[in-house]
Amino acid sequence: MNVDDRVKVVRKHNLCMNCLAHSHIARDCKSPFNCLSSHQRHHSLLHRFAMTRFWELEEIPNRKKQMNQEESYCEDQFRNTTARDGEGRYMVSLPFRREFPTDVSLGYSRNSATQQLLRNESSLLRRPELKAEYDKVLEEYIKLGHMVRVENSGGRPHDTFYILFFLPHHAVIKPDSTTTKVRVVFNASSPSSNGVSLNDVLHPEPVLQADLVCLLLKWRFFKYVFNADIEKMYRQIRLQPDNKRYQRIVYRGSQNEELMDYELLTVTFGVNCVPYLAIGTLFQLADDVSARWPLVSKVLKQYMYVDDVLAGAYDRETAIQTRDELIEALKGAGFPLRKWTSNTTSILAGLPKEHLLKEEFLNIDDLSEAKMLGIRWNAAQDAFYFNVQHIQVRHSYSKREVLSCVAKLFRPVGWVRS
Repeated sequence: MNVDDRVKVVRKHNLCMNCLAHSHIARDCKSPFNCLSSHQRHHSLLHRFAMTRFWELEEIPNRKKQMNQEESYCEDQFRNTTARDGEGRYMVSLPFRREFPTDVSLGYSRNSATQQLLRNESSLLRRPELKAEYDKVLEEYIKLGHMVRVENSGGRPHDTFYILFFLPHHAVIKPDSTTTKVRVVFNASSPSSNGVSLNDVLHPEPVLQADLVCLLLKWRFFKYVFNADIEKMYRQIRLQPDNKRYQRIVYRGSQNEELMDYELLTVTFGVNCVPYLAIGTLFQLADDVSARWPLVSKVLKQYMYVDDVLAGAYDRETAIQTRDELIEALKGAGFPLRKWTSNTTSILAGLPKEHLLKEEFLNIDDLSEAKMLGIRWNAAQDAFYFNVQHIQVRHSYSKREVLSCVAKLFRPVGWVRS
């Protein structure tokens, strides 16, 4: 029995995730023991072997696996519920599991969301500049219509379960970002009062994402290449109206204000099915425009890594044509392309300067550098490169220190060897 099947059995019988007893949930578990692998509050038999996934970056991917029954169910659900609104934007539904809410239901979640807000608020108040950035992000959500205020219902139960969910949220600092230094992260894995979280009742799969290494290698075949980023991609995809109540948050701009409830109206980072919904939406757009823009359809299906476009052509004219058609097709679905880079100035010519990653790319030189899916790229040399930090030589190192050093240098498939 694999880990996912074990988790299903534990949930079906309402067992504690930590000690597997009947009388309580993991949050109230008094057992002194934790997972032997991760030291987190779950049983060792339920550990998902995160380190195995860490080492999978060193492997060449196998052929695409066949979908199982649950994944096929998720795909059918996506196709049957996805639509476009009057502005051309896509509207999707959260892929709930078959057993929700009959066999697995959500508990009360507003209290934990409120407590997280107060902790986050207390932390940010010690750094006013970050608090201002944090509030700016959420105020932008309101201004752009990505979240709206709703009545504080307190999350009243419907029969024996709750028909809404509150997402705790906190700040993540991104010092290297060229745009927003503070990101708001929503935690859909936070357990409700019965130990079940929103992520627990959603399908995170099937995995539609192309392999990163294969995508980078395919990109290197082109003579003329370009890269761009879909601005706020997740927030450009709407949620179907009957799903919005599962993405509520508690927020206030100042300690002097009362706590208010809001609903997030778009696909939200932190919900486990978001990568699937985002990539599935791009695949749907590829099908919708295939007859009019076959080049665009091919790019969307073969040369995308979530919100990153890594495309090109063997001749300059086709590259420019692909660029123009891609901009038009994505714009029609509410996906604006920004942070443009290229190894050829003519591909960037005519684009607004504010849409470029840096103005230096209009005159490509050794300073024209960018990150391609986490790997540094020099446009003038049209080559990847790595910045390796100096490692202090000592007599011995712990396994944890070795893994930490390895993780700091992202080099898929062993592109850098010692």
